[in-house]
Amino acid sequence: MREIFRKFYKGSKSLIVPELKHCQFTFKDILTELVNDETEWLDLGCGHQLIPAWLKGEDNSGELSSRAKGLVGIDFDYDSLVKNKTISNKVRGDIKKLPFKDGSFNLVTSNMVVEHLEYPEPQFEEIARVLKPDGLFVFLTPRYTLRMSVAHRILNDSIKRVLIRLLEGRDDDDIFPTYYRVNSPEDIKRLCLSARLEVEKINMIESISVFYLVPPLALIDLVASRIKLMAPFAPLRSHIIAVLKKPQ
Repeated sequence: MREIFRKFYKGSKSLIVPELKHCQFTFKDILTELVNDETEWLDLGCGHQLIPAWLKGEDNSGELSSRAKGLVGIDFDYDSLVKNKTISNKVRGDIKKLPFKDGSFNLVTSNMVVEHLEYPEPQFEEIARVLKPDGLFVFLTPRYTLRMSVAHRILNDSIKRVLIRLLEGRDDDDIFPTYYRVNSPEDIKRLCLSARLEVEKINMIESISVFYLVPPLALIDLVASRIKLMAPFAPLRSHIIAVLKKPQ
């Protein structure tokens, strides 16, 4: 049934909004532009993969990691670190107190991580501390929506886990609590002020819906995506890619 629903979604997308792509492709493209042989790179919450394995032939995470001058991944979850085969230099640690010297990196990234930060202010300050002057912090995160807010409030953790397994295919050990405290442009700008970072870009991007396996909802979301890809509706798009800079 999952394969039938996937084909239905793919066919519907090609008719309604063919230019729509998953946010992970957009994030990968940005990393490809930024990473070079001078990049000292820290990936926060690296988990068990730098780029999701389902990107298939589009997964160039091995090429990206080898291109950088240095790449370090940090995560508190030990089992995820063990599974990560893309990053050689892995550290088990807490983002609230990064075990690195001031100005150690010129690129810090996080892929679908900041929504899990319960107290983002000190964590953003730590990120700023380990960045070199003119260094960048680039992250991908969902935009906090009304639908997400309602689900977050009314669904208990066990139901959330079941839905995530069904809709996203993630195992229990890859599901973590979410707080959504860095998930709007306003939140990002506020945190930049407290951490003394500058906003280079806040890109609102639209992504494939998690409801692609639920045909009625998939069709509604595809029509909504068609509308949100129009420039006037950009603030309503589903995800955010932020590029923050540490000033000189």
